[in-house]
Amino acid sequence: MELVRKNILSIVCGVIAVLALVSLVWPISPMYAELQTTLDSRKKAAEQLVALKNSPRFLPVIELDNPKPGTLVQFPNRAIIEAGGEATKKVQDQSRLILEKAKELNKHELLLPKETEFSAFEFRDEYNKLFKPGPKSFSDILNATLPPDDNDIAAAAEELWNKEYKIKIVARGQQNNRLAVVQAFNTIRDKLPEQMRIARAANFRMYLEPDAIQPSAAIDPKLTPSPFDIWFAQQALWVQQDVAQSLANANASAKQGIIDAPIKHLLTLQVVFGPDVYVWSDQGPAATSAIPKAYNKSPTGRVSNTLYDVVQFTLGLRVDATRIPAVIEELEREKLITVRQMTVSSVNSREALRNGYVYGTAPVAEVILDCEELFLRDLQNQYMPEEVKEFLGIKTKEQ
Repeated sequence: MELVRKNILSIVCGVIAVLALVSLVWPISPMYAELQTTLDSRKKAAEQLVALKNSPRFLPVIELDNPKPGTLVQFPNRAIIEAGGEATKKVQDQSRLILEKAKELNKHELLLPKETEFSAFEFRDEYNKLFKPGPKSFSDILNATLPPDDNDIAAAAEELWNKEYKIKIVARGQQNNRLAVVQAFNTIRDKLPEQMRIARAANFRMYLEPDAIQPSAAIDPKLTPSPFDIWFAQQALWVQQDVAQSLANANASAKQGIIDAPIKHLLTLQVVFGPDVYVWSDQGPAATSAIPKAYNKSPTGRVSNTLYDVVQFTLGLRVDATRIPAVIEELEREKLITVRQMTVSSVNSREALRNGYVYGTAPVAEVILDCEELFLRDLQNQYMPEEVKEFLGIKTKEQ
């Protein structure tokens, strides 16, 4: 015992050394691995917490005019999170309202209702009627005309002679007053062309060139159009009808006809017919979930996609030069129409008058408007033939 007491420290150290040797061969390696995994997990969680604490935070974007988010200066608490959620919901609600309004503005009626069965012949006949003078035609919508031509003036002169002057010729024995009556008639007849031009300008609201609004050649009066041809004629017709109605609205307040109308003369309304009516990016009509931008196709960058189709058109007008902004505003009002580019040139009203066009006293300008109109796919799909959907990459019933 004395020996033990004197060497107790050595004995304790020896025991510890023996235990250390034993621990090296004891099966505790799995315990080390488990512990290391736990430590790594906690380290990662700690790093995430530090990153979360130190990372910048931004407010939700709720202003269309300012897409850059503002910086959140403090860690978001419950009140801040609820306020952000409420603001985001308001933006979502406004977006839905905007979409609903856009759909309302973009509704179009088929020339012949889809609910009723109709033949290609019926569409062909009704379609071609719109481009000739008559009820619901473009000339009727626009209350449009042309200056009286030589035949019109000759017919009016003949009617005037027969009704008012011929009956004034009376015989007095061997003589009559024919020479005097003819001289009086000629005096009035010389003024007749100007009077007729002024009267026609006062009774209509716009001059319309005969070839200003053209039908699709695919809807030939003597041929049977295919569903494909009918669809693209209908698509272009919607553009033509929208523009015509806007021009009619712009002139609705005219009290002296063309003389005081903002729009004096429709020169041309050019729309592409057939599949090329739609504007595509360089990738073509392949369906995509993205909304591409192609500034090589349009100053707006808009091209057809799965949300909407883009139709470009050119409009040539002669207008009151002081009212060009009002004309453009009316063209775009409550329609998904955008004027992309405009060229303006002056018009010699005196020269136009010599050709029979009475524009009034206001300065007149000729404007060429490069425009586009959007057509929402959600509204279009219900009318599209299956072959058109296949062409556009829209899933058909068989797919």
